[in-house]
Amino acid sequence: MGSKAEYRSAIRSRKLIKTAFMELAAEKEISKITVKDIADRADINRGTFYAHYRDVYDVLEQIEDEAIENLSHFLDNLNNSVENIGDMMHPIDCYLNKDIKLSQRLLNSRESEMFFKKLHKVFKEKLLSNEGYTKIFEGDPLSQEICTTFITYGCAGVLQNCMQHREFYSPETVNQALNQFIEGGILAFGQNKKTMD
Repeated sequence: MGSKAEYRSAIRSRKLIKTAFMELAAEKEISKITVKDIADRADINRGTFYAHYRDVYDVLEQIEDEAIENLSHFLDNLNNSVENIGDMMHPIDCYLNKDIKLSQRLLNSRESEMFFKKLHKVFKEKLLSNEGYTKIFEGDPLSQEICTTFITYGCAGVLQNCMQHREFYSPETVNQALNQFIEGGILAFGQNKKTMD
């Protein structure tokens, strides 16, 4: 019975810590957040914090990992056709818009490099699981790697830019532009490859 109560208490403490971190991240640079800030905001002592996390960046990493896992699940529901590759952005944009201030911190702070790399990895995994996309590159792994790197870093970069300049972008406009660009480029590449073979 005691272990069940301890488990619930641990879950509650981690939730309080993450909530406090996210509130603070919306207010100031992540590099300026201290364990004391989080403990004060969560109304816990620092010992409780250290029972669950090594430091502030450990909290950040767990929040990033949860965000990436959720984004990956969103992307699992997409259509497996070449015509929808650019549509990867829409569910990600919707997810990130749920907490715009935190998303902007994750993507545009000095600490955003790791989150950006994780985001790129998710894009790449989803793109390479698209049968229509990989079929274009049959027998040409080098071209597939070049195009995949270009598209995935490009999509992640566009998302980062959108988070920085929300007033200029709508998810629909971004999706439409990316779909036209990616599909036109990939399909043109596939057509050129066929004529060269």
